[in-house]
Amino acid sequence: MSELFVENAESTRKRKREPSSAPSDASISRTSTPAPVAGSGIAPEVTQAPLSATQPILESTAAPGTSSTITPAPLKPPTFVPAPNPSKLFLTPDIPTNRATFRYTPAGPAPPGNLVLHRSVDGAPPGVRFSWEDRSPHIRISRDGLVVEGFGGFRSARVNVPIREGSWYLEIVIERSEPSSSTNTKEERENATVGLGKHVRLGWGRREASLNGPVGLDGYSYGLRDATGQAVTLSLLKPYGSPFKQGDVVGMYISIPPRPPPPSSNDDPFDPARLVRKRIPIGLKMGPYFESAEYKVSKEMKTLLEEATNTTTAAPTTTGAGKKRKGEARPAKTTHSADEGPLRPLPTLAESKIAYFVNGVPQGIAFKDIYDYLQLRETPKRGKHQTHLQRHFNPNGSLNLKERNNPFDDGTLGYYPMISLFHDARVRLNAGPDFAFPPPNDIDGVLEGGTGDAPERTWRPLSDRYAEFMAESYSLDEMEEEQARERAALQPIIKGDESGEERRKETKKKGKGGGSHGRAGSASLSAGGAGSVRATSGTPQPGSGLAVGSTPNSATAATTPAPDSAEATPPPVAVGTPMEMGDENVKMEVD
Repeated sequence: MSELFVENAESTRKRKREPSSAPSDASISRTSTPAPVAGSGIAPEVTQAPLSATQPILESTAAPGTSSTITPAPLKPPTFVPAPNPSKLFLTPDIPTNRATFRYTPAGPAPPGNLVLHRSVDGAPPGVRFSWEDRSPHIRISRDGLVVEGFGGFRSARVNVPIREGSWYLEIVIERSEPSSSTNTKEERENATVGLGKHVRLGWGRREASLNGPVGLDGYSYGLRDATGQAVTLSLLKPYGSPFKQGDVVGMYISIPPRPPPPSSNDDPFDPARLVRKRIPIGLKMGPYFESAEYKVSKEMKTLLEEATNTTTAAPTTTGAGKKRKGEARPAKTTHSADEGPLRPLPTLAESKIAYFVNGVPQGIAFKDIYDYLQLRETPKRGKHQTHLQRHFNPNGSLNLKERNNPFDDGTLGYYPMISLFHDARVRLNAGPDFAFPPPNDIDGVLEGGTGDAPERTWRPLSDRYAEFMAESYSLDEMEEEQARERAALQPIIKGDESGEERRKETKKKGKGGGSHGRAGSASLSAGGAGSVRATSGTPQPGSGLAVGSTPNSATAATTPAPDSAEATPPPVAVGTPMEMGDENVKMEVD
């Protein structure tokens, strides 16, 4: 079974963070608003599975008395502030938005009796929608989370569920984009924003992909341009399909091969596929949230982007004397040096593919063998030039949670549907199960030149992913609770070490004014510490204490609590315990 670890809430100073002050918008109600379809008509009316903000979508079937008996209720909806200008959408200033350094997910109280005090909860309303938190603060959004609108330059928003494996399909209705002089009406052309334009890019992006730029900007995302129909990744354009415009319906398809079960630390402590959570609960105006460090852009991906963009830039010319002429481009700076060590290979997902449909017409495969969404493996090193992972790992292969960065999978990695909007372009999400242009049962067959006829569907609508993803999150919560109880069982040992440390400090204070007597007392205490408890892994314990079975001296025998005394009872544990990751499997021995 894979390990899950949460950061120690008791050792972390409680903080309150101000919510993001940047804009967030809301939109039109969920009443069926027909979207214009290609050509000029009105798109077929489509429906999506209803979103309810009052009832949890999952019901636990666990035995009574376990922590999973109670399903956490979703958070209350955000506070919607009407966006300025003529927009009908809203901002959500009370909601924290993800940044390049931190990520926020809703948290709620755990059931009574749990040692872990917070757990994952649904956002409101539950269901597949654009995330309140995982979007640029300049993106305006509707009350149901299905419509988003841009403001200013290219800004992006991600849907609230990741795709980790399987074949999935959704539709994006283009409600507002740059008018085309050849197809749009005279009134639409006259009402167009002069010189600004309204553009849309659609695609799939990982968590590392920036929200303050368009999808396809780097190797973490893959996109499709509206004006030209070109596919884009690493900021490189390639001819692909038909352009799309206001009123069109674009289908987005992704297929990722199945993954093996996540390994445990006993199999390979450095495997990036291990499930490890590193998050802390914080209090915000809207309620508790989990805060975690966002995954960083790797040096390998930076170098890949640099090499890709350099190949499209003409080499600068120089004069005979080697002088640079005015207006010539300077050589690009390199982001990787030889001192940083060799670049790690970037693994890909074999047989994976991304494809698009425009008004039901397949455009072919846009991307194949996309990059793996897991973190790159950090190889162990010796000496002072250790990797981040090596510095914060104990010899028994467990992680020191004082470091916030996570080199493993926290259960939310994957490819997210990602939309980028330029100025006030606007789109609507349709996650299914009913689509305006239903694709064939076998999408892969159509993309490979076949008919696509199959007795059953080989893909799933994105609307099915929400219940599945939340069930995965609740399962990780249960594993956290189970591990917290295992650590709590070792609490008497830790408490004995802490009491020994307190006695040592008290002896030192008394010995400061006693001259040689104080030094002798310290020496005798050190000598008596020969029977202290040690970990076979070599990991230092919080305090030396007295080992079980050792004979205490007369100075400390009276202060040592009996094993069955009240002081030896382990206290309740918060989101983590004082004994963190790396201590739960420590074997104890007595000298």
